[in-house]
Amino acid sequence: MRTSSVVSKGAVGLHNRTALDRSRDEGDRFLVVPRLREKRTRGEREECNAEGRKRGHLRAISWALGVAASVWVILLAGACSDLDLIGDTTVPTAELLILALQSTAPTVQEGSFSVPNSAVTVRRLLHSDAFNTLYLEVRFPEVALASLNGQPLTADDTVLVTAQPRAGGYGLTLSPQGLEFAGTATPSVTLSYARYGDLGVADGSDTYATQADYGSALAIWFEVTPGLWRRVEGSGPDGADAVSGPVEEPGTYAVAAPR
Repeated sequence: MRTSSVVSKGAVGLHNRTALDRSRDEGDRFLVVPRLREKRTRGEREECNAEGRKRGHLRAISWALGVAASVWVILLAGACSDLDLIGDTTVPTAELLILALQSTAPTVQEGSFSVPNSAVTVRRLLHSDAFNTLYLEVRFPEVALASLNGQPLTADDTVLVTAQPRAGGYGLTLSPQGLEFAGTATPSVTLSYARYGDLGVADGSDTYATQADYGSALAIWFEVTPGLWRRVEGSGPDGADAVSGPVEEPGTYAVAAPR
């Protein structure tokens, strides 16, 4: 135990004096008295040492928590950067001009068909008119199917695939969702709007001076999440009145251009 009070003559640790030199007392206006350390028992010393170790441990924990917090901030910053990247490459539906069907266009029925992995498969969806006007054509190369619901597929496997046309516009929804395609043999789709496409959706747009300008900007967009779209790399106009591009995965696709 430390004491800081002024100690009077005859206290523990000071030599007994009968008198003090008066002249010295007058010359020294202040008397410095040493602090005394009370002798501790062994138990008290051990308790003090334990307390010191505890404080050191707490300082180590505090340092570790500080490091962890710094790492968390760095990771969070990286995650935010990733989110920014997603935001830069996707757009909401309101910022797209999706190519529409004319209101009088004949209906297009969805199609379900078997895709053998051992051969090239081509299927078409047609308008129900007298001319069997093409709406879309989807093509699966040989060994395009990599896995289904996590199970690898071989060249001997066949999968039932469904292509559903987009209501009121150009696009498709491809299923089943658990199907994955091989990176070296990606399926592709071509959508034709030669007879029933309504390019008038771009009328009045500040971006496109003419409907032809709008048509030249069309591409295939994939719906990443409901209402959020990403342009399919490698897609775009195919001739005067069609758009084509790869089908990267099952899901919903649409023919559109930025608004």
